[in-house]
Amino acid sequence: MNIKYILVLSMMIILLSCNVYGACPQDDASLVLFSSLSGWNTLNSALTITQRVKVDQSPTNKLKSITIKNGGALIFDDKNLNLDLDYILVESGGEFIMGSDSCPIQNKIIITFYGDRTTDNIIGTDLFDNQVAGAKGIAFFTGSKYQMFGAVNGPSWTLLSQTASKGSQTIQLKNNVSWKVGDSIVIASTDYGEILDYRGTIPKALEWKRGIAFPDQNEERKVSAIQNGGLTIVLDRPLNYTHFVKDYTTAEVGLLTRNIVLRGDPSSDQSEFGGHVFIRLVEKGQMQGVEFTKLGQRGVMGRYSVHFHIMGEKAFKVSDQIFLKDCSIHHAFQRCVTLHDSNGILVENNVCFDTFGHQYFLEDGTEMGNKLINNIGIRPRPVADDKQIIPSDSDVSVFWITNPNNTFIGNRAVGGRFGFWFTMPKDATGASAGKYGTENFYVRPRWQPLGAFKFNVAHSTTGNGFEIDNMEKSDGTTELAGYNPLIGPYPKGVETWELKSIDAIFEGLIAFKNRGYGVWARGGPLVFKNLTLFDNMNQMNSPPGPSIIMDSVMIGETENTGDSSFRPTVDVGGRSRPRLWSTNTEIIKGYETYDNGGPQILRNVLFKNLMTNEYRYAGALGSLSNAPFKHQTRNRYAEIKFENANRYYVSTELYDGNKGTNILDIDGSVTDLKPSGWIVTNESITLFNGCVPKPEWNAYKCPVFAEGYGQLRVTNVDVTATNIVGADGKSYPDLANPSKKVVRMNFVDMLRGHSIPALGATSGGTPRLTLLANVIMRGFYTIRPAYDTPTPAKIEVSLESNADRDWIIFSAQYPRGTQFTITSAVWSGQVTALSAASSLQEVVADRSKYFYDSESEHLFIKLENKAGKSGFSERWGFTDYNYDGFVITINAACPGNRCAPSAYRLPENVKYYHLKYIKEERYIANLQTCQQSTITTVANDAAGQGIAYAFFSPSSRTLDVAVHHDLTKIVTKIEVGIGEAGAERRLIPLHKISPYSLSRFSFDISYDEWVSLVKGEMFIKISTTQYPNGHLRGQLHCNNGKSSTGTPSCSLPPPLPKASACDSIDNNLMFNIYREAEDIKGWPYWDLWVWNGPNTDTANTSVNANYNVAPICGKSSFKFGLQSGGIQIAKHNAPTQTPNPIIDSSVFKYFEFFVKSLSGPLSLTLTFKDLSSDLAAIKITSEYIQHYKIDDTKVTRVRIPVSDLKFKSVKQNVQYIVITLTDRTSYKEFLIDNMRFVTNNATDSSTTSIVTNNDIKGVTSICGTQVTDPDPFTYIINDVSALPSFVMASDKPQDSSKPQPGKSNTASTIIGSGATALLLFIIYLLNTIAVY
Repeated sequence: MNIKYILVLSMMIILLSCNVYGACPQDDASLVLFSSLSGWNTLNSALTITQRVKVDQSPTNKLKSITIKNGGALIFDDKNLNLDLDYILVESGGEFIMGSDSCPIQNKIIITFYGDRTTDNIIGTDLFDNQVAGAKGIAFFTGSKYQMFGAVNGPSWTLLSQTASKGSQTIQLKNNVSWKVGDSIVIASTDYGEILDYRGTIPKALEWKRGIAFPDQNEERKVSAIQNGGLTIVLDRPLNYTHFVKDYTTAEVGLLTRNIVLRGDPSSDQSEFGGHVFIRLVEKGQMQGVEFTKLGQRGVMGRYSVHFHIMGEKAFKVSDQIFLKDCSIHHAFQRCVTLHDSNGILVENNVCFDTFGHQYFLEDGTEMGNKLINNIGIRPRPVADDKQIIPSDSDVSVFWITNPNNTFIGNRAVGGRFGFWFTMPKDATGASAGKYGTENFYVRPRWQPLGAFKFNVAHSTTGNGFEIDNMEKSDGTTELAGYNPLIGPYPKGVETWELKSIDAIFEGLIAFKNRGYGVWARGGPLVFKNLTLFDNMNQMNSPPGPSIIMDSVMIGETENTGDSSFRPTVDVGGRSRPRLWSTNTEIIKGYETYDNGGPQILRNVLFKNLMTNEYRYAGALGSLSNAPFKHQTRNRYAEIKFENANRYYVSTELYDGNKGTNILDIDGSVTDLKPSGWIVTNESITLFNGCVPKPEWNAYKCPVFAEGYGQLRVTNVDVTATNIVGADGKSYPDLANPSKKVVRMNFVDMLRGHSIPALGATSGGTPRLTLLANVIMRGFYTIRPAYDTPTPAKIEVSLESNADRDWIIFSAQYPRGTQFTITSAVWSGQVTALSAASSLQEVVADRSKYFYDSESEHLFIKLENKAGKSGFSERWGFTDYNYDGFVITINAACPGNRCAPSAYRLPENVKYYHLKYIKEERYIANLQTCQQSTITTVANDAAGQGIAYAFFSPSSRTLDVAVHHDLTKIVTKIEVGIGEAGAERRLIPLHKISPYSLSRFSFDISYDEWVSLVKGEMFIKISTTQYPNGHLRGQLHCNNGKSSTGTPSCSLPPPLPKASACDSIDNNLMFNIYREAEDIKGWPYWDLWVWNGPNTDTANTSVNANYNVAPICGKSSFKFGLQSGGIQIAKHNAPTQTPNPIIDSSVFKYFEFFVKSLSGPLSLTLTFKDLSSDLAAIKITSEYIQHYKIDDTKVTRVRIPVSDLKFKSVKQNVQYIVITLTDRTSYKEFLIDNMRFVTNNATDSSTTSIVTNNDIKGVTSICGTQVTDPDPFTYIINDVSALPSFVMASDKPQDSSKPQPGKSNTASTIIGSGATALLLFIIYLLNTIAVY
């Protein structure tokens, strides 16, 4: 024989010997035989194991117990064995061993636990922490070890590879299996979940599955033959149901049989009191290839099939991974696998089938770092009787997840109400509540970051496949609440907004045939990637956000028609239907937008097979049907694709949620509008002439426009106290009953006369009734109660879902003689009283004032968002703009306690209010590749287009810009610059601008920039990853109507003061502070003090009173460097001097200095002080600046009237002048010169304006593109020749007609998808009619 073969054969013999003898624990020759122990086969004997014992024979009598003491070990031989007893206890230092990972048990070992139902502690108490083990089962106490390895004739589970039809007796598998004839298997349903027959007695807690009966289609069978190399299984009897396979639809096939079996005794079925496995802080704990059946003790807390109990961090501290792998748990009375305050456990490749209560159960919300991988759970049974241990067991789930900081990969959930239920409590619950307390520094389940959630599958539930909502409370009940992942630790008392959020990323989820939602996910920030959702009633909803769904597929109906034979009156059209009852109002949806909050974002999502047909309505996109609230306007769609799908559908029933939807289609992929469009539901106050009706949507598509949308919120603080007597003298009690679905208020667009009804809703069981209206910004709106009942005496009003500087004017009518107490509040909690104004113009200019017009009986307030230039957040390539929390509370003390005006009416000539009171001017820019290609290289066929709208305020010299474009996926920046078409002279340094569409930003402009603006020499430029130096560009042009001479009607900058930095001023006309360096002499004269900001500053504060490199004037200037620190110019007092300086305000009328920034735009705040206190803190705004802005383009003068400094007396000691930055986001260097107080005689004359009306550039074509007026909407009335003389109101109302509840004053309701085109066109025209 060849020597090589002899060596190989020798090595194989050696290895086999090692495997048989060295690696198999039962082969240890030193083991004591179980059959040699006293009492080993004596009925009800209690054995104590203190040495290493091998179970070599099966006792023929039932034992009472086996207790393994310190130093003892119970090791099972690999032979067919049966062990009947009440319990096994493994104490500290004891070991329980069945096989090993390299020598698993090949034969059948069955341990059966006996015992009647009891709550007594029979097994014993773990001395580590006095935890009791109860009765009937096996307990591994702290310090013990166990290993149980049964040979896995795997895999544990696989999938069908072909459809298995009803009546078939063979199934085809995806993977080769090594199962055996006689093994039990389960084949999962691929149809909808079970429905209980409504005619039976059903507990209230199970209403979620009550309806027209539909069977559970999960089937258990035995293997009668194995063919085709383990790919074909012959069953012991035919299938009762079809199990469909195609594409992502398939059925799980789980192996229930294992070689090692732990089970309850025959009485367990009747008592529902099986055995249980109780695992503590073991030194080693490994189970693989074990079958658990008839385990769990229904109704007894803590007695679960397999229970890892309060192990804490133990699994991270032992050398070997603690795990449960390739096991089956079936026909169990309470749960499958419970992780209770235990971390770091591996649960992998297990099969759970037909059990009561949640199956994979994270008990108290403290469980973290566990890994649940490739497990399946099928048919969890709800518990709604007196054996329910927590209330949510009636809403049963496969995976009950109370802490997200765990790993879930490749798991599959079939049946129950929820497949995966994230139900995190605020704090630890149950037994852990006392251990962790409330507001724990590290453990806040509802805030913990997500570990991992990838490639899981949920199907055939009677509710939602995936659920984040209905969060657990401390008493075990649930509440509507979201998941907000935050980075810890979590100090006591901290609020969510004080912590940094972190994305929770859910990837690769498949959900199908769920009667509710494939995914319902409340909270944010949540990221969903690569979802595949199909055959659900609704594929997804993710309230309220922020959330994003990307790179996903949503399919309304597939070829999996299910079985329609069980409910022929419901499951019509040859397929099973998701509804519990009739399908008359069924709507199948792709993504459904929630009725408040946001942003909810879709990117690169494909919708298929969502067309309305004779059996049900359908829409790829839609809104939460019949919801009580209107949708905020923050939601965004991009890169949406459709195949055989109605793009949008909304119900026409009279609910606020069916009316208030305004969703931005960023790239026009839904609306086919470029560069972007709005999806708008049928409410006249949000529609305009550019909107196009879409009857199949029951909605409109509208082009983007300058004003945009926001949400007006009016809250009746106590709806139950509503005055229900209408102007007709009749009572309408339903108006004061929040449970009634009635129209309570009408919102009116005062400028256009359109009105819409609102029902409103309460939340949280309070009497506070919220009424919402989505409105066009920069408009005038009022409310009118239904039936002309009185206006509520106390209301709260706010404007939300918009960007910085967005505003509306709001009014409500109150009778003459009403006394008002009006306050405002913001997020900080600061409450400020509004002051009464003498005119509406004051209110338009200042949100801190209100105006009551006694003629029209209208109370006017301004709602304006002042979140600031940095008031936005960016996520996932999209922008969400902040709301500053501004809420106005109106308390009205009305004559006779009846707040009804003499007549509900609009002020006379209200349609001209915008023209009279609004002093903003409109500019517009078409963003084109051809405008940029003349400056940098851009391909002729480069994609992309955009439009920029700008509002310019001549009084504040501020430009408020909105940019829409279709390049959000690749955009890198938006810039504003100066240069005529084809040129780029300079870019204007600005604060951070979010480049993503819709981009909103504002900035102050200088005098020279105003000149450039009116001349059409200011541009907007967009750069992308494809063209980093410019992709799109557009010149801003005046689009503000025409003047009487026909020229564009935009304002010219007024003449400038002639003042120059080096102009000489007579010493008698000024009080000098700094002219040259020698003026800063130190004590007892003028001196400089500085202080630094925090370490986060870019650099420390710096001062140089003798900067002479390039001074503004003369030999020297101040040179300062600042961020968060400050500079103080101080005048000392010498003993021989009177306090100086004394500024005589009867002589000196201005404080001034000349300044130039060395690092872009500069905003300063000056604080003037005397010896004891501050006089005034002055923000240097454009009204004080000669050229309106301090920047690095030129020297400009700052001049502040002394009257603004709030002197305490005519002659005022000014001891200190403190200079700080208003905007401290970056370090700034700048020069200052000629600082002084001056007299009136130092006032200089003005220059002549350098532009005329003929220089104003109106909308025009550039690079061959013909442009007329690309702005589809404006409040401006261009023809003002007949403008009436103005009064606030008239005694005669415009229209005495009264809107009726349930009806809009404009015929704006789309009849339905079957309405004729003619009728729809008439409705469309009626939307433009102004009626009140």
